[in-house]
Amino acid sequence: MIVSSGMKHKKAAAVCLFTAAAVTLCGCGFGREEKKPSVRIVTEDVSDKYVLASAKVRDVRLVENISCTYSQLKEEKLSFPVSGHNVGNVYVEDGQDVKAGELVAELDVSKEEDEVYEMTVKLRKMELENSQLKELIDFYDSRINSERYTLAAKEACTLEKEKCRDSIIYNRRTADLYNKRIEKDNAVIAAAKLYAGMDGTVTDLKDGLRGSSVSASTVVMTIIDTSVCAFQAYNEKGAAYLKPSDKTEVVLGSGATYPVTVSSVDTETGKIIFEMDEP
Repeated sequence: MIVSSGMKHKKAAAVCLFTAAAVTLCGCGFGREEKKPSVRIVTEDVSDKYVLASAKVRDVRLVENISCTYSQLKEEKLSFPVSGHNVGNVYVEDGQDVKAGELVAELDVSKEEDEVYEMTVKLRKMELENSQLKELIDFYDSRINSERYTLAAKEACTLEKEKCRDSIIYNRRTADLYNKRIEKDNAVIAAAKLYAGMDGTVTDLKDGLRGSSVSASTVVMTIIDTSVCAFQAYNEKGAAYLKPSDKTEVVLGSGATYPVTVSSVDTETGKIIFEMDEP
């Protein structure tokens, strides 16, 4: 019979009590010859034998409650890509349904628009001026190459011709600067319009958005798709044991139980998505 280590301790205690009792009785005898008590100790091999086997994390069954929330899977947070401007117009309200590509808000970029207009007008004037200067150059060339004019007249025409060329070069350099500024302003104007990227419902619309100054990192509203929802949880420990297609169940606060299937697991963030097996 193999006895566990716990049982061996109990046996040892019992033997010790028995020995003490025998000694006491012998000491109180009726004159008979005292006999020394003896205890027979029998050793027994009680070592357990084990067979080692390799195991992986997924071989371990973990029973644990994970808190989760039922929410939409698709959402879009909207923010303007430029900073330093005030919001000019907001075309939606909280709870309003929108379509992909719909204009929902825009910044006040009247300053950039005015600047683009003014520089565009100046560019057209410079183009007209350059065209006239080229005609003057052709006129001076005709006099310089003609035998009807004196050398002094030709030299005067040459000087005027050089002035025309210098003016053309100056206008072209100025036009390059204007074009770069117009390109920059047009980029801001294009970025000032905020469009919905998907069909959904507007939520979390920033309070007092109209007329306020916003930065590129400011989320002004969120669009959610309420037709695509699932239970979501963040649990790094659970994510290490779960994999897509695993079956489990969700118990609501009311006690109702629903079968769900793991649709995705992110072991880095611990995000787990459970989709209901039935609507």
